[in-house]
This record gives sequence, C-alpha cells and structure tokens, in this order.
Amino acid sequence: MLLNRHIGLHLSNNTDKNTFLYNLHLGRFFENVTMDNSSVYSNTILNEYLDSEARLGWSQLANPREKQLLQMSSGQQKWAFINHLINQKSPIIILDDLFANLDILNQKLILDEIIRLSNEIIFIQIFERKKHLLPFVVDVIIIENDKISKPISKKEFLDSVRKPKVIQTIGDMPISIKHFYELENPLILFKNVSVKYEERPIVTDINWKVDKGEFWQLVGPNGSGKSTIITMIIGENPKAYGQDITLFGRKKGTGETVWQIKNKIGYFTTNMVLGFSKRETVENMVISGLNDSVGLYIKPTDLQIKTAHDWLVFLGIAQYSKSNFNSLQIGIQRIVLVARAMIKQPPMLILDEPTIGLDDENIDKFVSIINKIAALKATTIIYVSHQKEDGLQPQKILKLYDTGAGYSGKVIE
Repeated sequence: MLLNRHIGLHLSNNTDKNTFLYNLHLGRFFENVTMDNSSVYSNTILNEYLDSEARLGWSQLANPREKQLLQMSSGQQKWAFINHLINQKSPIIILDDLFANLDILNQKLILDEIIRLSNEIIFIQIFERKKHLLPFVVDVIIIENDKISKPISKKEFLDSVRKPKVIQTIGDMPISIKHFYELENPLILFKNVSVKYEERPIVTDINWKVDKGEFWQLVGPNGSGKSTIITMIIGENPKAYGQDITLFGRKKGTGETVWQIKNKIGYFTTNMVLGFSKRETVENMVISGLNDSVGLYIKPTDLQIKTAHDWLVFLGIAQYSKSNFNSLQIGIQRIVLVARAMIKQPPMLILDEPTIGLDDENIDKFVSIINKIAALKATTIIYVSHQKEDGLQPQKILKLYDTGAGYSGKVIE
C-alpha cells in the first residue's frame, strides 16, 4: 500500500532523529505502507554530499558546468539537493527540517516549489517547529520520547497551546578565574569595510561599532556576508588584513595574534561539536572552553573543575556533569556549549545560528538563557541569525541588505 496523503511528523528533541529517519525510510514506521523508491531530504545527507565533494572534488548534486556545492550558499545547496530528488521521480519524498539554515526569501521560494509538487508527490514532513508545518499537510503525528501519538488534524495540532518554558538560572553568575585587562570602548570598530571573493563583492562599506555590555543581533539573508564578518572578528579570515578594523582596542594588523583575539571571545557554532570525542564528558567539554581547545588534554585543576560545576549549576544542568556529551538530547547540548563559551567569562560572546535543529520548547529555554546573560551586561553578545528569533531581546540589530554591489549594513535600535 502507498500513502495517499501528506503527513507531518512532529519530533521533539528527545527523539533520536537519525535512528527514526533511518527506520522511516526502511518502511518500519507506517504499517502496511510501501516506502520503496522513496527519497530523503535531510541535512545529514546533504552534508555527506558536501563531504564527498571536499574529498573527491565532485558531487552528484552539482552541475559540473556550474559552481560546486562548496561554492554555493546554503540556499543554493538546498535547491541543488531538492532538484536532484525531483529528477529521481520518487513517488514519496521525506522532508527533514526543510527550512533550516534558510533565510525568509529562500524559505518562500522552496515552499512555493514544494506546494507546486504536492499534487504529484506525497510528502512526509519531519519538523520541530510549529511555524514550519507545510500548509498542505493533512494529518500530524507527534513523536515525543519515542512515544507515537495517533494522527490528529493539522488544525488540532496548530491549536494546541504551547507555553514557553523559561529555564531558571540559579544564583549569581560564577566568578571568573581568567582576568582580562580593562578594555576600552569600542570593542569592535569597522570603518568602510568591503570584501570581494574572485572580484565578486560580498560586503560593501560596513560601518559598525560595538561597545562593552551591548547585545547585538546580526541579521541577513543567505550569502549576505554574516560569516565573512564574524570570521574577520575571530581572526579566521585573511580578508580582514588591510581593512580599517579595530578589535579590543588594537587596529587589525598591528601585531596581534589570532590566539590573542580568540582568548577574548567565547564562540559558539553548532558545527563545533563534530570535533569532539564521543567519550567527552560534559564537565570536560565545559573546562575545554578555558583554552579554546577541542577536547581536554591535560588534567584540570580543582579550581577549573569547581568553576565548570558552578556554571552547570548556574544554568540548571549540573546533573549532567559526568554524562557523555554526545548521549544528551540536542537542547541540553546547546546549553552545555553556552557554559563552555562562557566559562572564561570573555569580553565577547558570539553565537552563530545557535537554535538550528531545536524544537520550540528548547528554543524558549535557550533564548531565555541568552537574555539573562545579556541582562547582566558583563559580556557583549553578538547573536547571528537569518531572522529575528521569537523572544530574543537584543538592544541593537545590524541588518545586512543588498546594495546591488554587495551587502551593506543598517543599524536598527
């Protein structure tokens, strides 16, 4: 038997998505339903294509007469993947987290194409956020802690009440065991910064001043240069040299090292977990933030262990201290990464798309933590995203916009 209707599968972060997706594709989820010739759209699979191209120099998704996957923006990569699946003529396509990493425009463009194809193809949508449910889905099945609900109508699902769950920090922020010399304002100063890649303008005339204790959000569409700007700040982009950029009181190129810059920044990106050992404990993950190392290679001191514990207590997750980091559900992992970034209490915290893959409940928790840290004004925060996150309370926004000759920035207060 084949499916004859579009179905949404709402997964909480308490469910092992990779195992679930594997079993779904093999036909182990729906009884008496044939999943033969079905295809899967998933970021995990897309990353496998990207990894293959990095190793072998080519990919099945990219047209060899055009640019490679690794040269494409996130939106272009997703388009290439979707077109590849469409060309396979699969009667059923499983869509996993369709809108992750996409700006509003690309979300709309891909949604329009999926809607057009919904008369020809049956879609099974796996999603974590209510607002991402496709409009033509008929029924929704909720999967929570590997428990499966009976199908309910889309209206019933959307009408169900979701109360934001705010995580409560405990006590005062832990005392820092690292000390930074008094820094003067501004911490970051960009003057008419412009960057090109192969003569293609990316950012144009960026003027940006960030002072101590401020909470900024950096917003812009796919390919607008957000990553370019952040990598110039953290010292990983050679395009920063020759630019009029001042970081922590020193003009770029006057003798500072990458590590001197990194030492003053707590950096958070969801991809960083890929480099950590599967045997890493939560405690070790947090302590490694003191030296910005991938893993812990020396025996920590009693003071370092205590400070890590204090941060886990402060964030309400001390019970996971000795747990294997990779065994935790994704929402807890993200909070651990906040503790890792903050343990040295850096002058600046940079969060790069930190809520990708989180369900609504865990996004509420994460955002409440960032708002609490920002309110203390001990650390300057730059929160990078494609759009404003519900509940987030930045003081200022640097919004990147297309000038026709690269992206420039507009400050919104």
